[in-house]
Amino acid sequence: MRPGIFHLGRCFSIALGGLLVGCSDPDPIQQYTVARQRPDDTSPPASRATATPMTPRASEDSLPFTFARPEGWKDAPLRMFQIANFTIGESPNSATFSVSTSGGGLMDNVNRWRRQVGLSDVSESEINADAKAIPVDGVEAKYFVVEGGERSILGVIAQRDGTQWFLKADGPKSLVQQEREKFETFVKSIRFK
Repeated sequence: MRPGIFHLGRCFSIALGGLLVGCSDPDPIQQYTVARQRPDDTSPPASRATATPMTPRASEDSLPFTFARPEGWKDAPLRMFQIANFTIGESPNSATFSVSTSGGGLMDNVNRWRRQVGLSDVSESEINADAKAIPVDGVEAKYFVVEGGERSILGVIAQRDGTQWFLKADGPKSLVQQEREKFETFVKSIRFK
């Protein structure tokens, strides 16, 4: 036998043995499917509810503040960053009233609210000119009334012990306007523990 053929045969045997050993892995490949979450900040509150994970509401005793609940406001599941969430009306014509904490600057937050109701962004000086004052637990907070064609947002941004608090009413323009006085009373009733 010639040395080249013997060497080729030996290489073939080693490769075949490695292939057989490598293919005998008893652990099957596992495949997982994970649903992708895509919150849509420009849709009405009722349709956003299906896109954002929701958790059960905390008991009022465990909240870091007390408040006077307006008549007709019902508990609603919490969305991301929310501490409390209420609703009034029947979907798709319902409005939500929430308390949350989050970051971001004044301009970014107010312009996001403007986009949510179909308005364009404005400058920081225009935002500051539009800001009204409302007390939250004895401290002046910034209050914005953002009205689009069909949707309105009432938004309050308050600072408390290094935390930025957002109090927000969001829904059909007519319902939010109807609930505006109740929302303002709710905001003024908050007392931090």
